[in-house]
Amino acid sequence: MKDIGAALNRINLWLTSSGGEFAFNTGASSDEIAELESEIGLNLPDDLKRYLSIYDGEAHISDGIIGNWKLMDYKWIGECFLQHNTYLRDGIFGDNTNKSTPYVKGFWWNPKWIPIVSSESGHYHCIDLDPNNDGELGQIILFLHDADNRFLIARSLSEWFLKIADDLDRGIYKLADDNGYLIFNNEAFMWSSIEGKDLYD
Repeated sequence: MKDIGAALNRINLWLTSSGGEFAFNTGASSDEIAELESEIGLNLPDDLKRYLSIYDGEAHISDGIIGNWKLMDYKWIGECFLQHNTYLRDGIFGDNTNKSTPYVKGFWWNPKWIPIVSSESGHYHCIDLDPNNDGELGQIILFLHDADNRFLIARSLSEWFLKIADDLDRGIYKLADDNGYLIFNNEAFMWSSIEGKDLYD
């Protein structure tokens, strides 16, 4: 496993010097992480547990650490996961079919997707615990509530955070003033993704 702690430290250093209003929460306890696993009935990947133990998402007042999208804390993750699985059970997603890709199975919503980042408008980055044949357990995918496929973002959470840290250091992302708010030039850090780089150009 790549060193997720080092990648998070690099991201935090960049954010701290950016002038924006970005703030991580303090880490979740081992009991809180175990509570999340019990609530959703799934074993979390090691890198997700490590991340939550370092930073439990971001503070309510934070501007959105992932390209102005919000990192979710363990309680929000559990609530969103259960909500979407209730929608699935109640038939809100219809026949629950969608376009399949080599990496992601053809479901509208898969009960083994764990949301970890929210646009706060119905889109999520999720950890996929039920990948397709060419995918990897624990890969990061993009769930768009109004799109007919799911994009592979990274092979793991550790890989994704490391790519974001590298791209921040390379100057790929900039903050611009938008009526008093600092907004990233590329929503959801999509330029650091394997697929879907042009979605938010």
